[in-house]
Amino acid sequence: MRHWLIMGSNQLRARALRFALGQLRRHCELLQYAPARRTGGRPAYLNAGLLIESAASPIELRALLRAIESDAGRVRGGPLCRLDIDLVASESDAGAVQIHKPGDLARGYVRALLRELDLRIDL
Repeated sequence: MRHWLIMGSNQLRARALRFALGQLRRHCELLQYAPARRTGGRPAYLNAGLLIESAASPIELRALLRAIESDAGRVRGGPLCRLDIDLVASESDAGAVQIHKPGDLARGYVRALLRELDLRIDL
């Protein structure tokens, strides 16, 4: 399956994103990368997009993403976010696209990153 991810950090931003990339490469095939850019928030976030290939189901992949966030030092609930990796969409081998986080599509930076990754839905 192909999966579209958005990852971001507002604490140790570049280091956290590099860590996430390294971890994901150990478990998935990285097909495409939409380069990181600064987005809103205080402190400002650095966000990037990824298109990956993985045999993992969306549920299995979400568990992996949570583990990577935890390994990076993420503490949920505070103003600082060491690492956040969201599974936004998946495409089955038959070509059907499932949106997992439709609310994220309302964010301009998410739409821009997904367009760079050639997600073929109405953004």
